[in-house]
Amino acid sequence: METVEIGLETSAEFKAKCDELFAKLGISTEEAISVFLHQAVTEQGFPFTIGQGTKTSVRPATVPSEAGKIIHIFGRPNSGKTTLRNALASRHPDFNNFCIDDFRREYGDGTITGEMRAQYRFLDSKLHGNGFYESSGTGRMTEHTMDCLRGEEVYIIVLEVPDEICISRIDPHKYDGIPFPFFDGGKEEFIRHVGRFLDSWAFGGMCRGFKVLYLDGMIPLDEQIAKVEEFTGITVPAAQ
Repeated sequence: METVEIGLETSAEFKAKCDELFAKLGISTEEAISVFLHQAVTEQGFPFTIGQGTKTSVRPATVPSEAGKIIHIFGRPNSGKTTLRNALASRHPDFNNFCIDDFRREYGDGTITGEMRAQYRFLDSKLHGNGFYESSGTGRMTEHTMDCLRGEEVYIIVLEVPDEICISRIDPHKYDGIPFPFFDGGKEEFIRHVGRFLDSWAFGGMCRGFKVLYLDGMIPLDEQIAKVEEFTGITVPAAQ
């Protein structure tokens, strides 16, 4: 199979030129790249090369038969997604427990190539067994992931916490060490950006066909857990 040279660079100068070009088309550089990758992976499935000879192998995303109950938690940064996910995982040790930021730390390097590598590793993790999953900043790749899971047992939990509360919880060092090549508008604006997406028709369309629970993130954690367990039908394993 032929390798296709995309020829993307990751320098600030090149990205600035891309931002300027795609802005004229009404989309961001991130969206443009994600759309291209979506088409490449789902329609053609070819391997490709990015930048200075860095080979990135991408297979067509398929859902294997071992895909299980998938519980994906969405919400603004600082809304309590990680706290809820880890609390659920501690009660259900037979479930996978993954966050996109863990994959960014392991596979990302702050470049577009590294971000794509991390996102595809994250996608692959969702296709094996039961699991709790959390992500933010994945853009169009989140839509691609959900498209791959249509027909599977997927539950979407949207943790609702107001922008201002999430902003008040900002820790300037919380995301240190997590490489991320997109969005440099500041943490406050990123929280508002995610909030707008969660309230948009695009997010509603992405959730089409899945069971969705809009959960008040301001209620006590034990109540959040109880509502998620009731909604998804998962039960705590009996003590041995």
